[in-house]
Amino acid sequence: MDSVELNKRIDKVGNLLNFVHDTNTIKNLFDARNITISIIAVNVENFFIALKLSDSLLDVKYCKANFTDELEVKHLETLNFNYHGFIRDGFFNSIFIVIENHFRQLAEHYQVRESDSIKLVFKRLSENMIFESITEQEKKVFYFMCYLRNTMHNIGLQTKDNSYLDIHDANSIFENQKITLSLTKDSFNSINFDGFMLLIEQVIKLVIRINQLMPQDDIITHRLKNVYV
Repeated sequence: MDSVELNKRIDKVGNLLNFVHDTNTIKNLFDARNITISIIAVNVENFFIALKLSDSLLDVKYCKANFTDELEVKHLETLNFNYHGFIRDGFFNSIFIVIENHFRQLAEHYQVRESDSIKLVFKRLSENMIFESITEQEKKVFYFMCYLRNTMHNIGLQTKDNSYLDIHDANSIFENQKITLSLTKDSFNSINFDGFMLLIEQVIKLVIRINQLMPQDDIITHRLKNVYV
């Protein structure tokens, strides 16, 4: 990765951070809808900072001075590949945990059984009368995120059947044309950075829409209210 590609990634994450900040309109600071979006914003910001700091990893003099003087220019590609894979996985896992907790809290509040896998919890939640307008495409977005999460249990390998997700979001902050993401059985996850960011955007939009479907008077106190308020 060169500095041009890195700056493109930084810009994309910065745009996502601005988008998330602009969508948090819930005034009740204890409400799960408020806190979940706030935590998502913190995770996006952390990813943004990590990418900005990684600029130093393109400088062999910096790396030799701060890591090991045995490091050479030829090692930078591997160093950056490993680092960016690490922070991307960390960001994805953090976002997934926040969203999973959010859906489980909603399921508990609306008396939907929430002790099974998050995919089943989400399926039952989407069948609740309040959320029944959730589209098949929105369901596919979350299910694909679950499939991607499952590959991490197998060091990035897709052990299940092939999975595909078509995304065509005319209002996307990243890509307005149709994009297909795929996970191929017995192959390692090869979704590139642009596809990854597009998926994250779609999942965040799903959370926002679910929050909007909830009656405004339904207040669900977030489990982390004492930390974030």
